[in-house]
Amino acid sequence: QQESVLKQATCALALFSDLSGFAVASVEARCSLQYWNENPARQQPATGRRSFAFRCHRVDDRQAYSINDIHFHPKLPNVFATMGSDGVVSFWEKEARHRLRQFTKMPLSVSQGKFNADGSLFAYTPGYDWTHGADAAPKNGGVALFVHQVTQSEVTFTK
Repeated sequence: QQESVLKQATCALALFSDLSGFAVASVEARCSLQYWNENPARQQPATGRRSFAFRCHRVDDRQAYSINDIHFHPKLPNVFATMGSDGVVSFWEKEARHRLRQFTKMPLSVSQGKFNADGSLFAYTPGYDWTHGADAAPKNGGVALFVHQVTQSEVTFTK
């Protein structure tokens, strides 16, 4: 058992692909990357701890969107993707604490996304996530699935 540093409801959870820890995401547009058995109260860089939390899927400080899914690259343990209610998919590098790529905003929330077994493809799907209730649901939204061919530059951090 390990306590999360996030204060709002959890929406997504994923294990690091190297199994050294886990990621938790919430409705407050925050993601926490935690290594096993680190005290969440001592996550400042001065302590030498690697766990941290960060803000994402936000337009500004007043407009935060829920993070619907997190998925780690199967071959590159420092690379992961987040999918949000803002309609955005982002690739991140966890050790550099840096966003690698942000996809073009979709008109609907992105509910899920996954890398294939070798990490060369990334599939994701937009859909209505009911955050605005039944009255706001699209009447003719249809279901879509997008498959993106992942390039090396999208999953490599360069300073």
